[in-house]
Amino acid sequence: MLKPSQTETDALWKQRYRTNGLWRAEIARRAMERGMAIRSVSGTGQIYVWDVLSGVQRQLTHRREGTFAGFLSPDGNYIHYEKARPML
Repeated sequence: MLKPSQTETDALWKQRYRTNGLWRAEIARRAMERGMAIRSVSGTGQIYVWDVLSGVQRQLTHRREGTFAGFLSPDGNYIHYEKARPML
């Protein structure tokens, strides 16, 4: 028998997606001073542009539902990520 779905906002399975921390970091292959990081500071994953030499990170995405994947171009000039529409 199936258990009822846990849809409350503080459900245990949802908490792991809201954990603060660094999820992924990448440095451009042909521009080692440029990077990208996916971090959770506010409870959802967002993409950050990373100046590797200074260590400064600037938030690129600001999506309420979060951004969980992105790819940095080899020259560090572009970050590719999917901007999916939220499910209704």
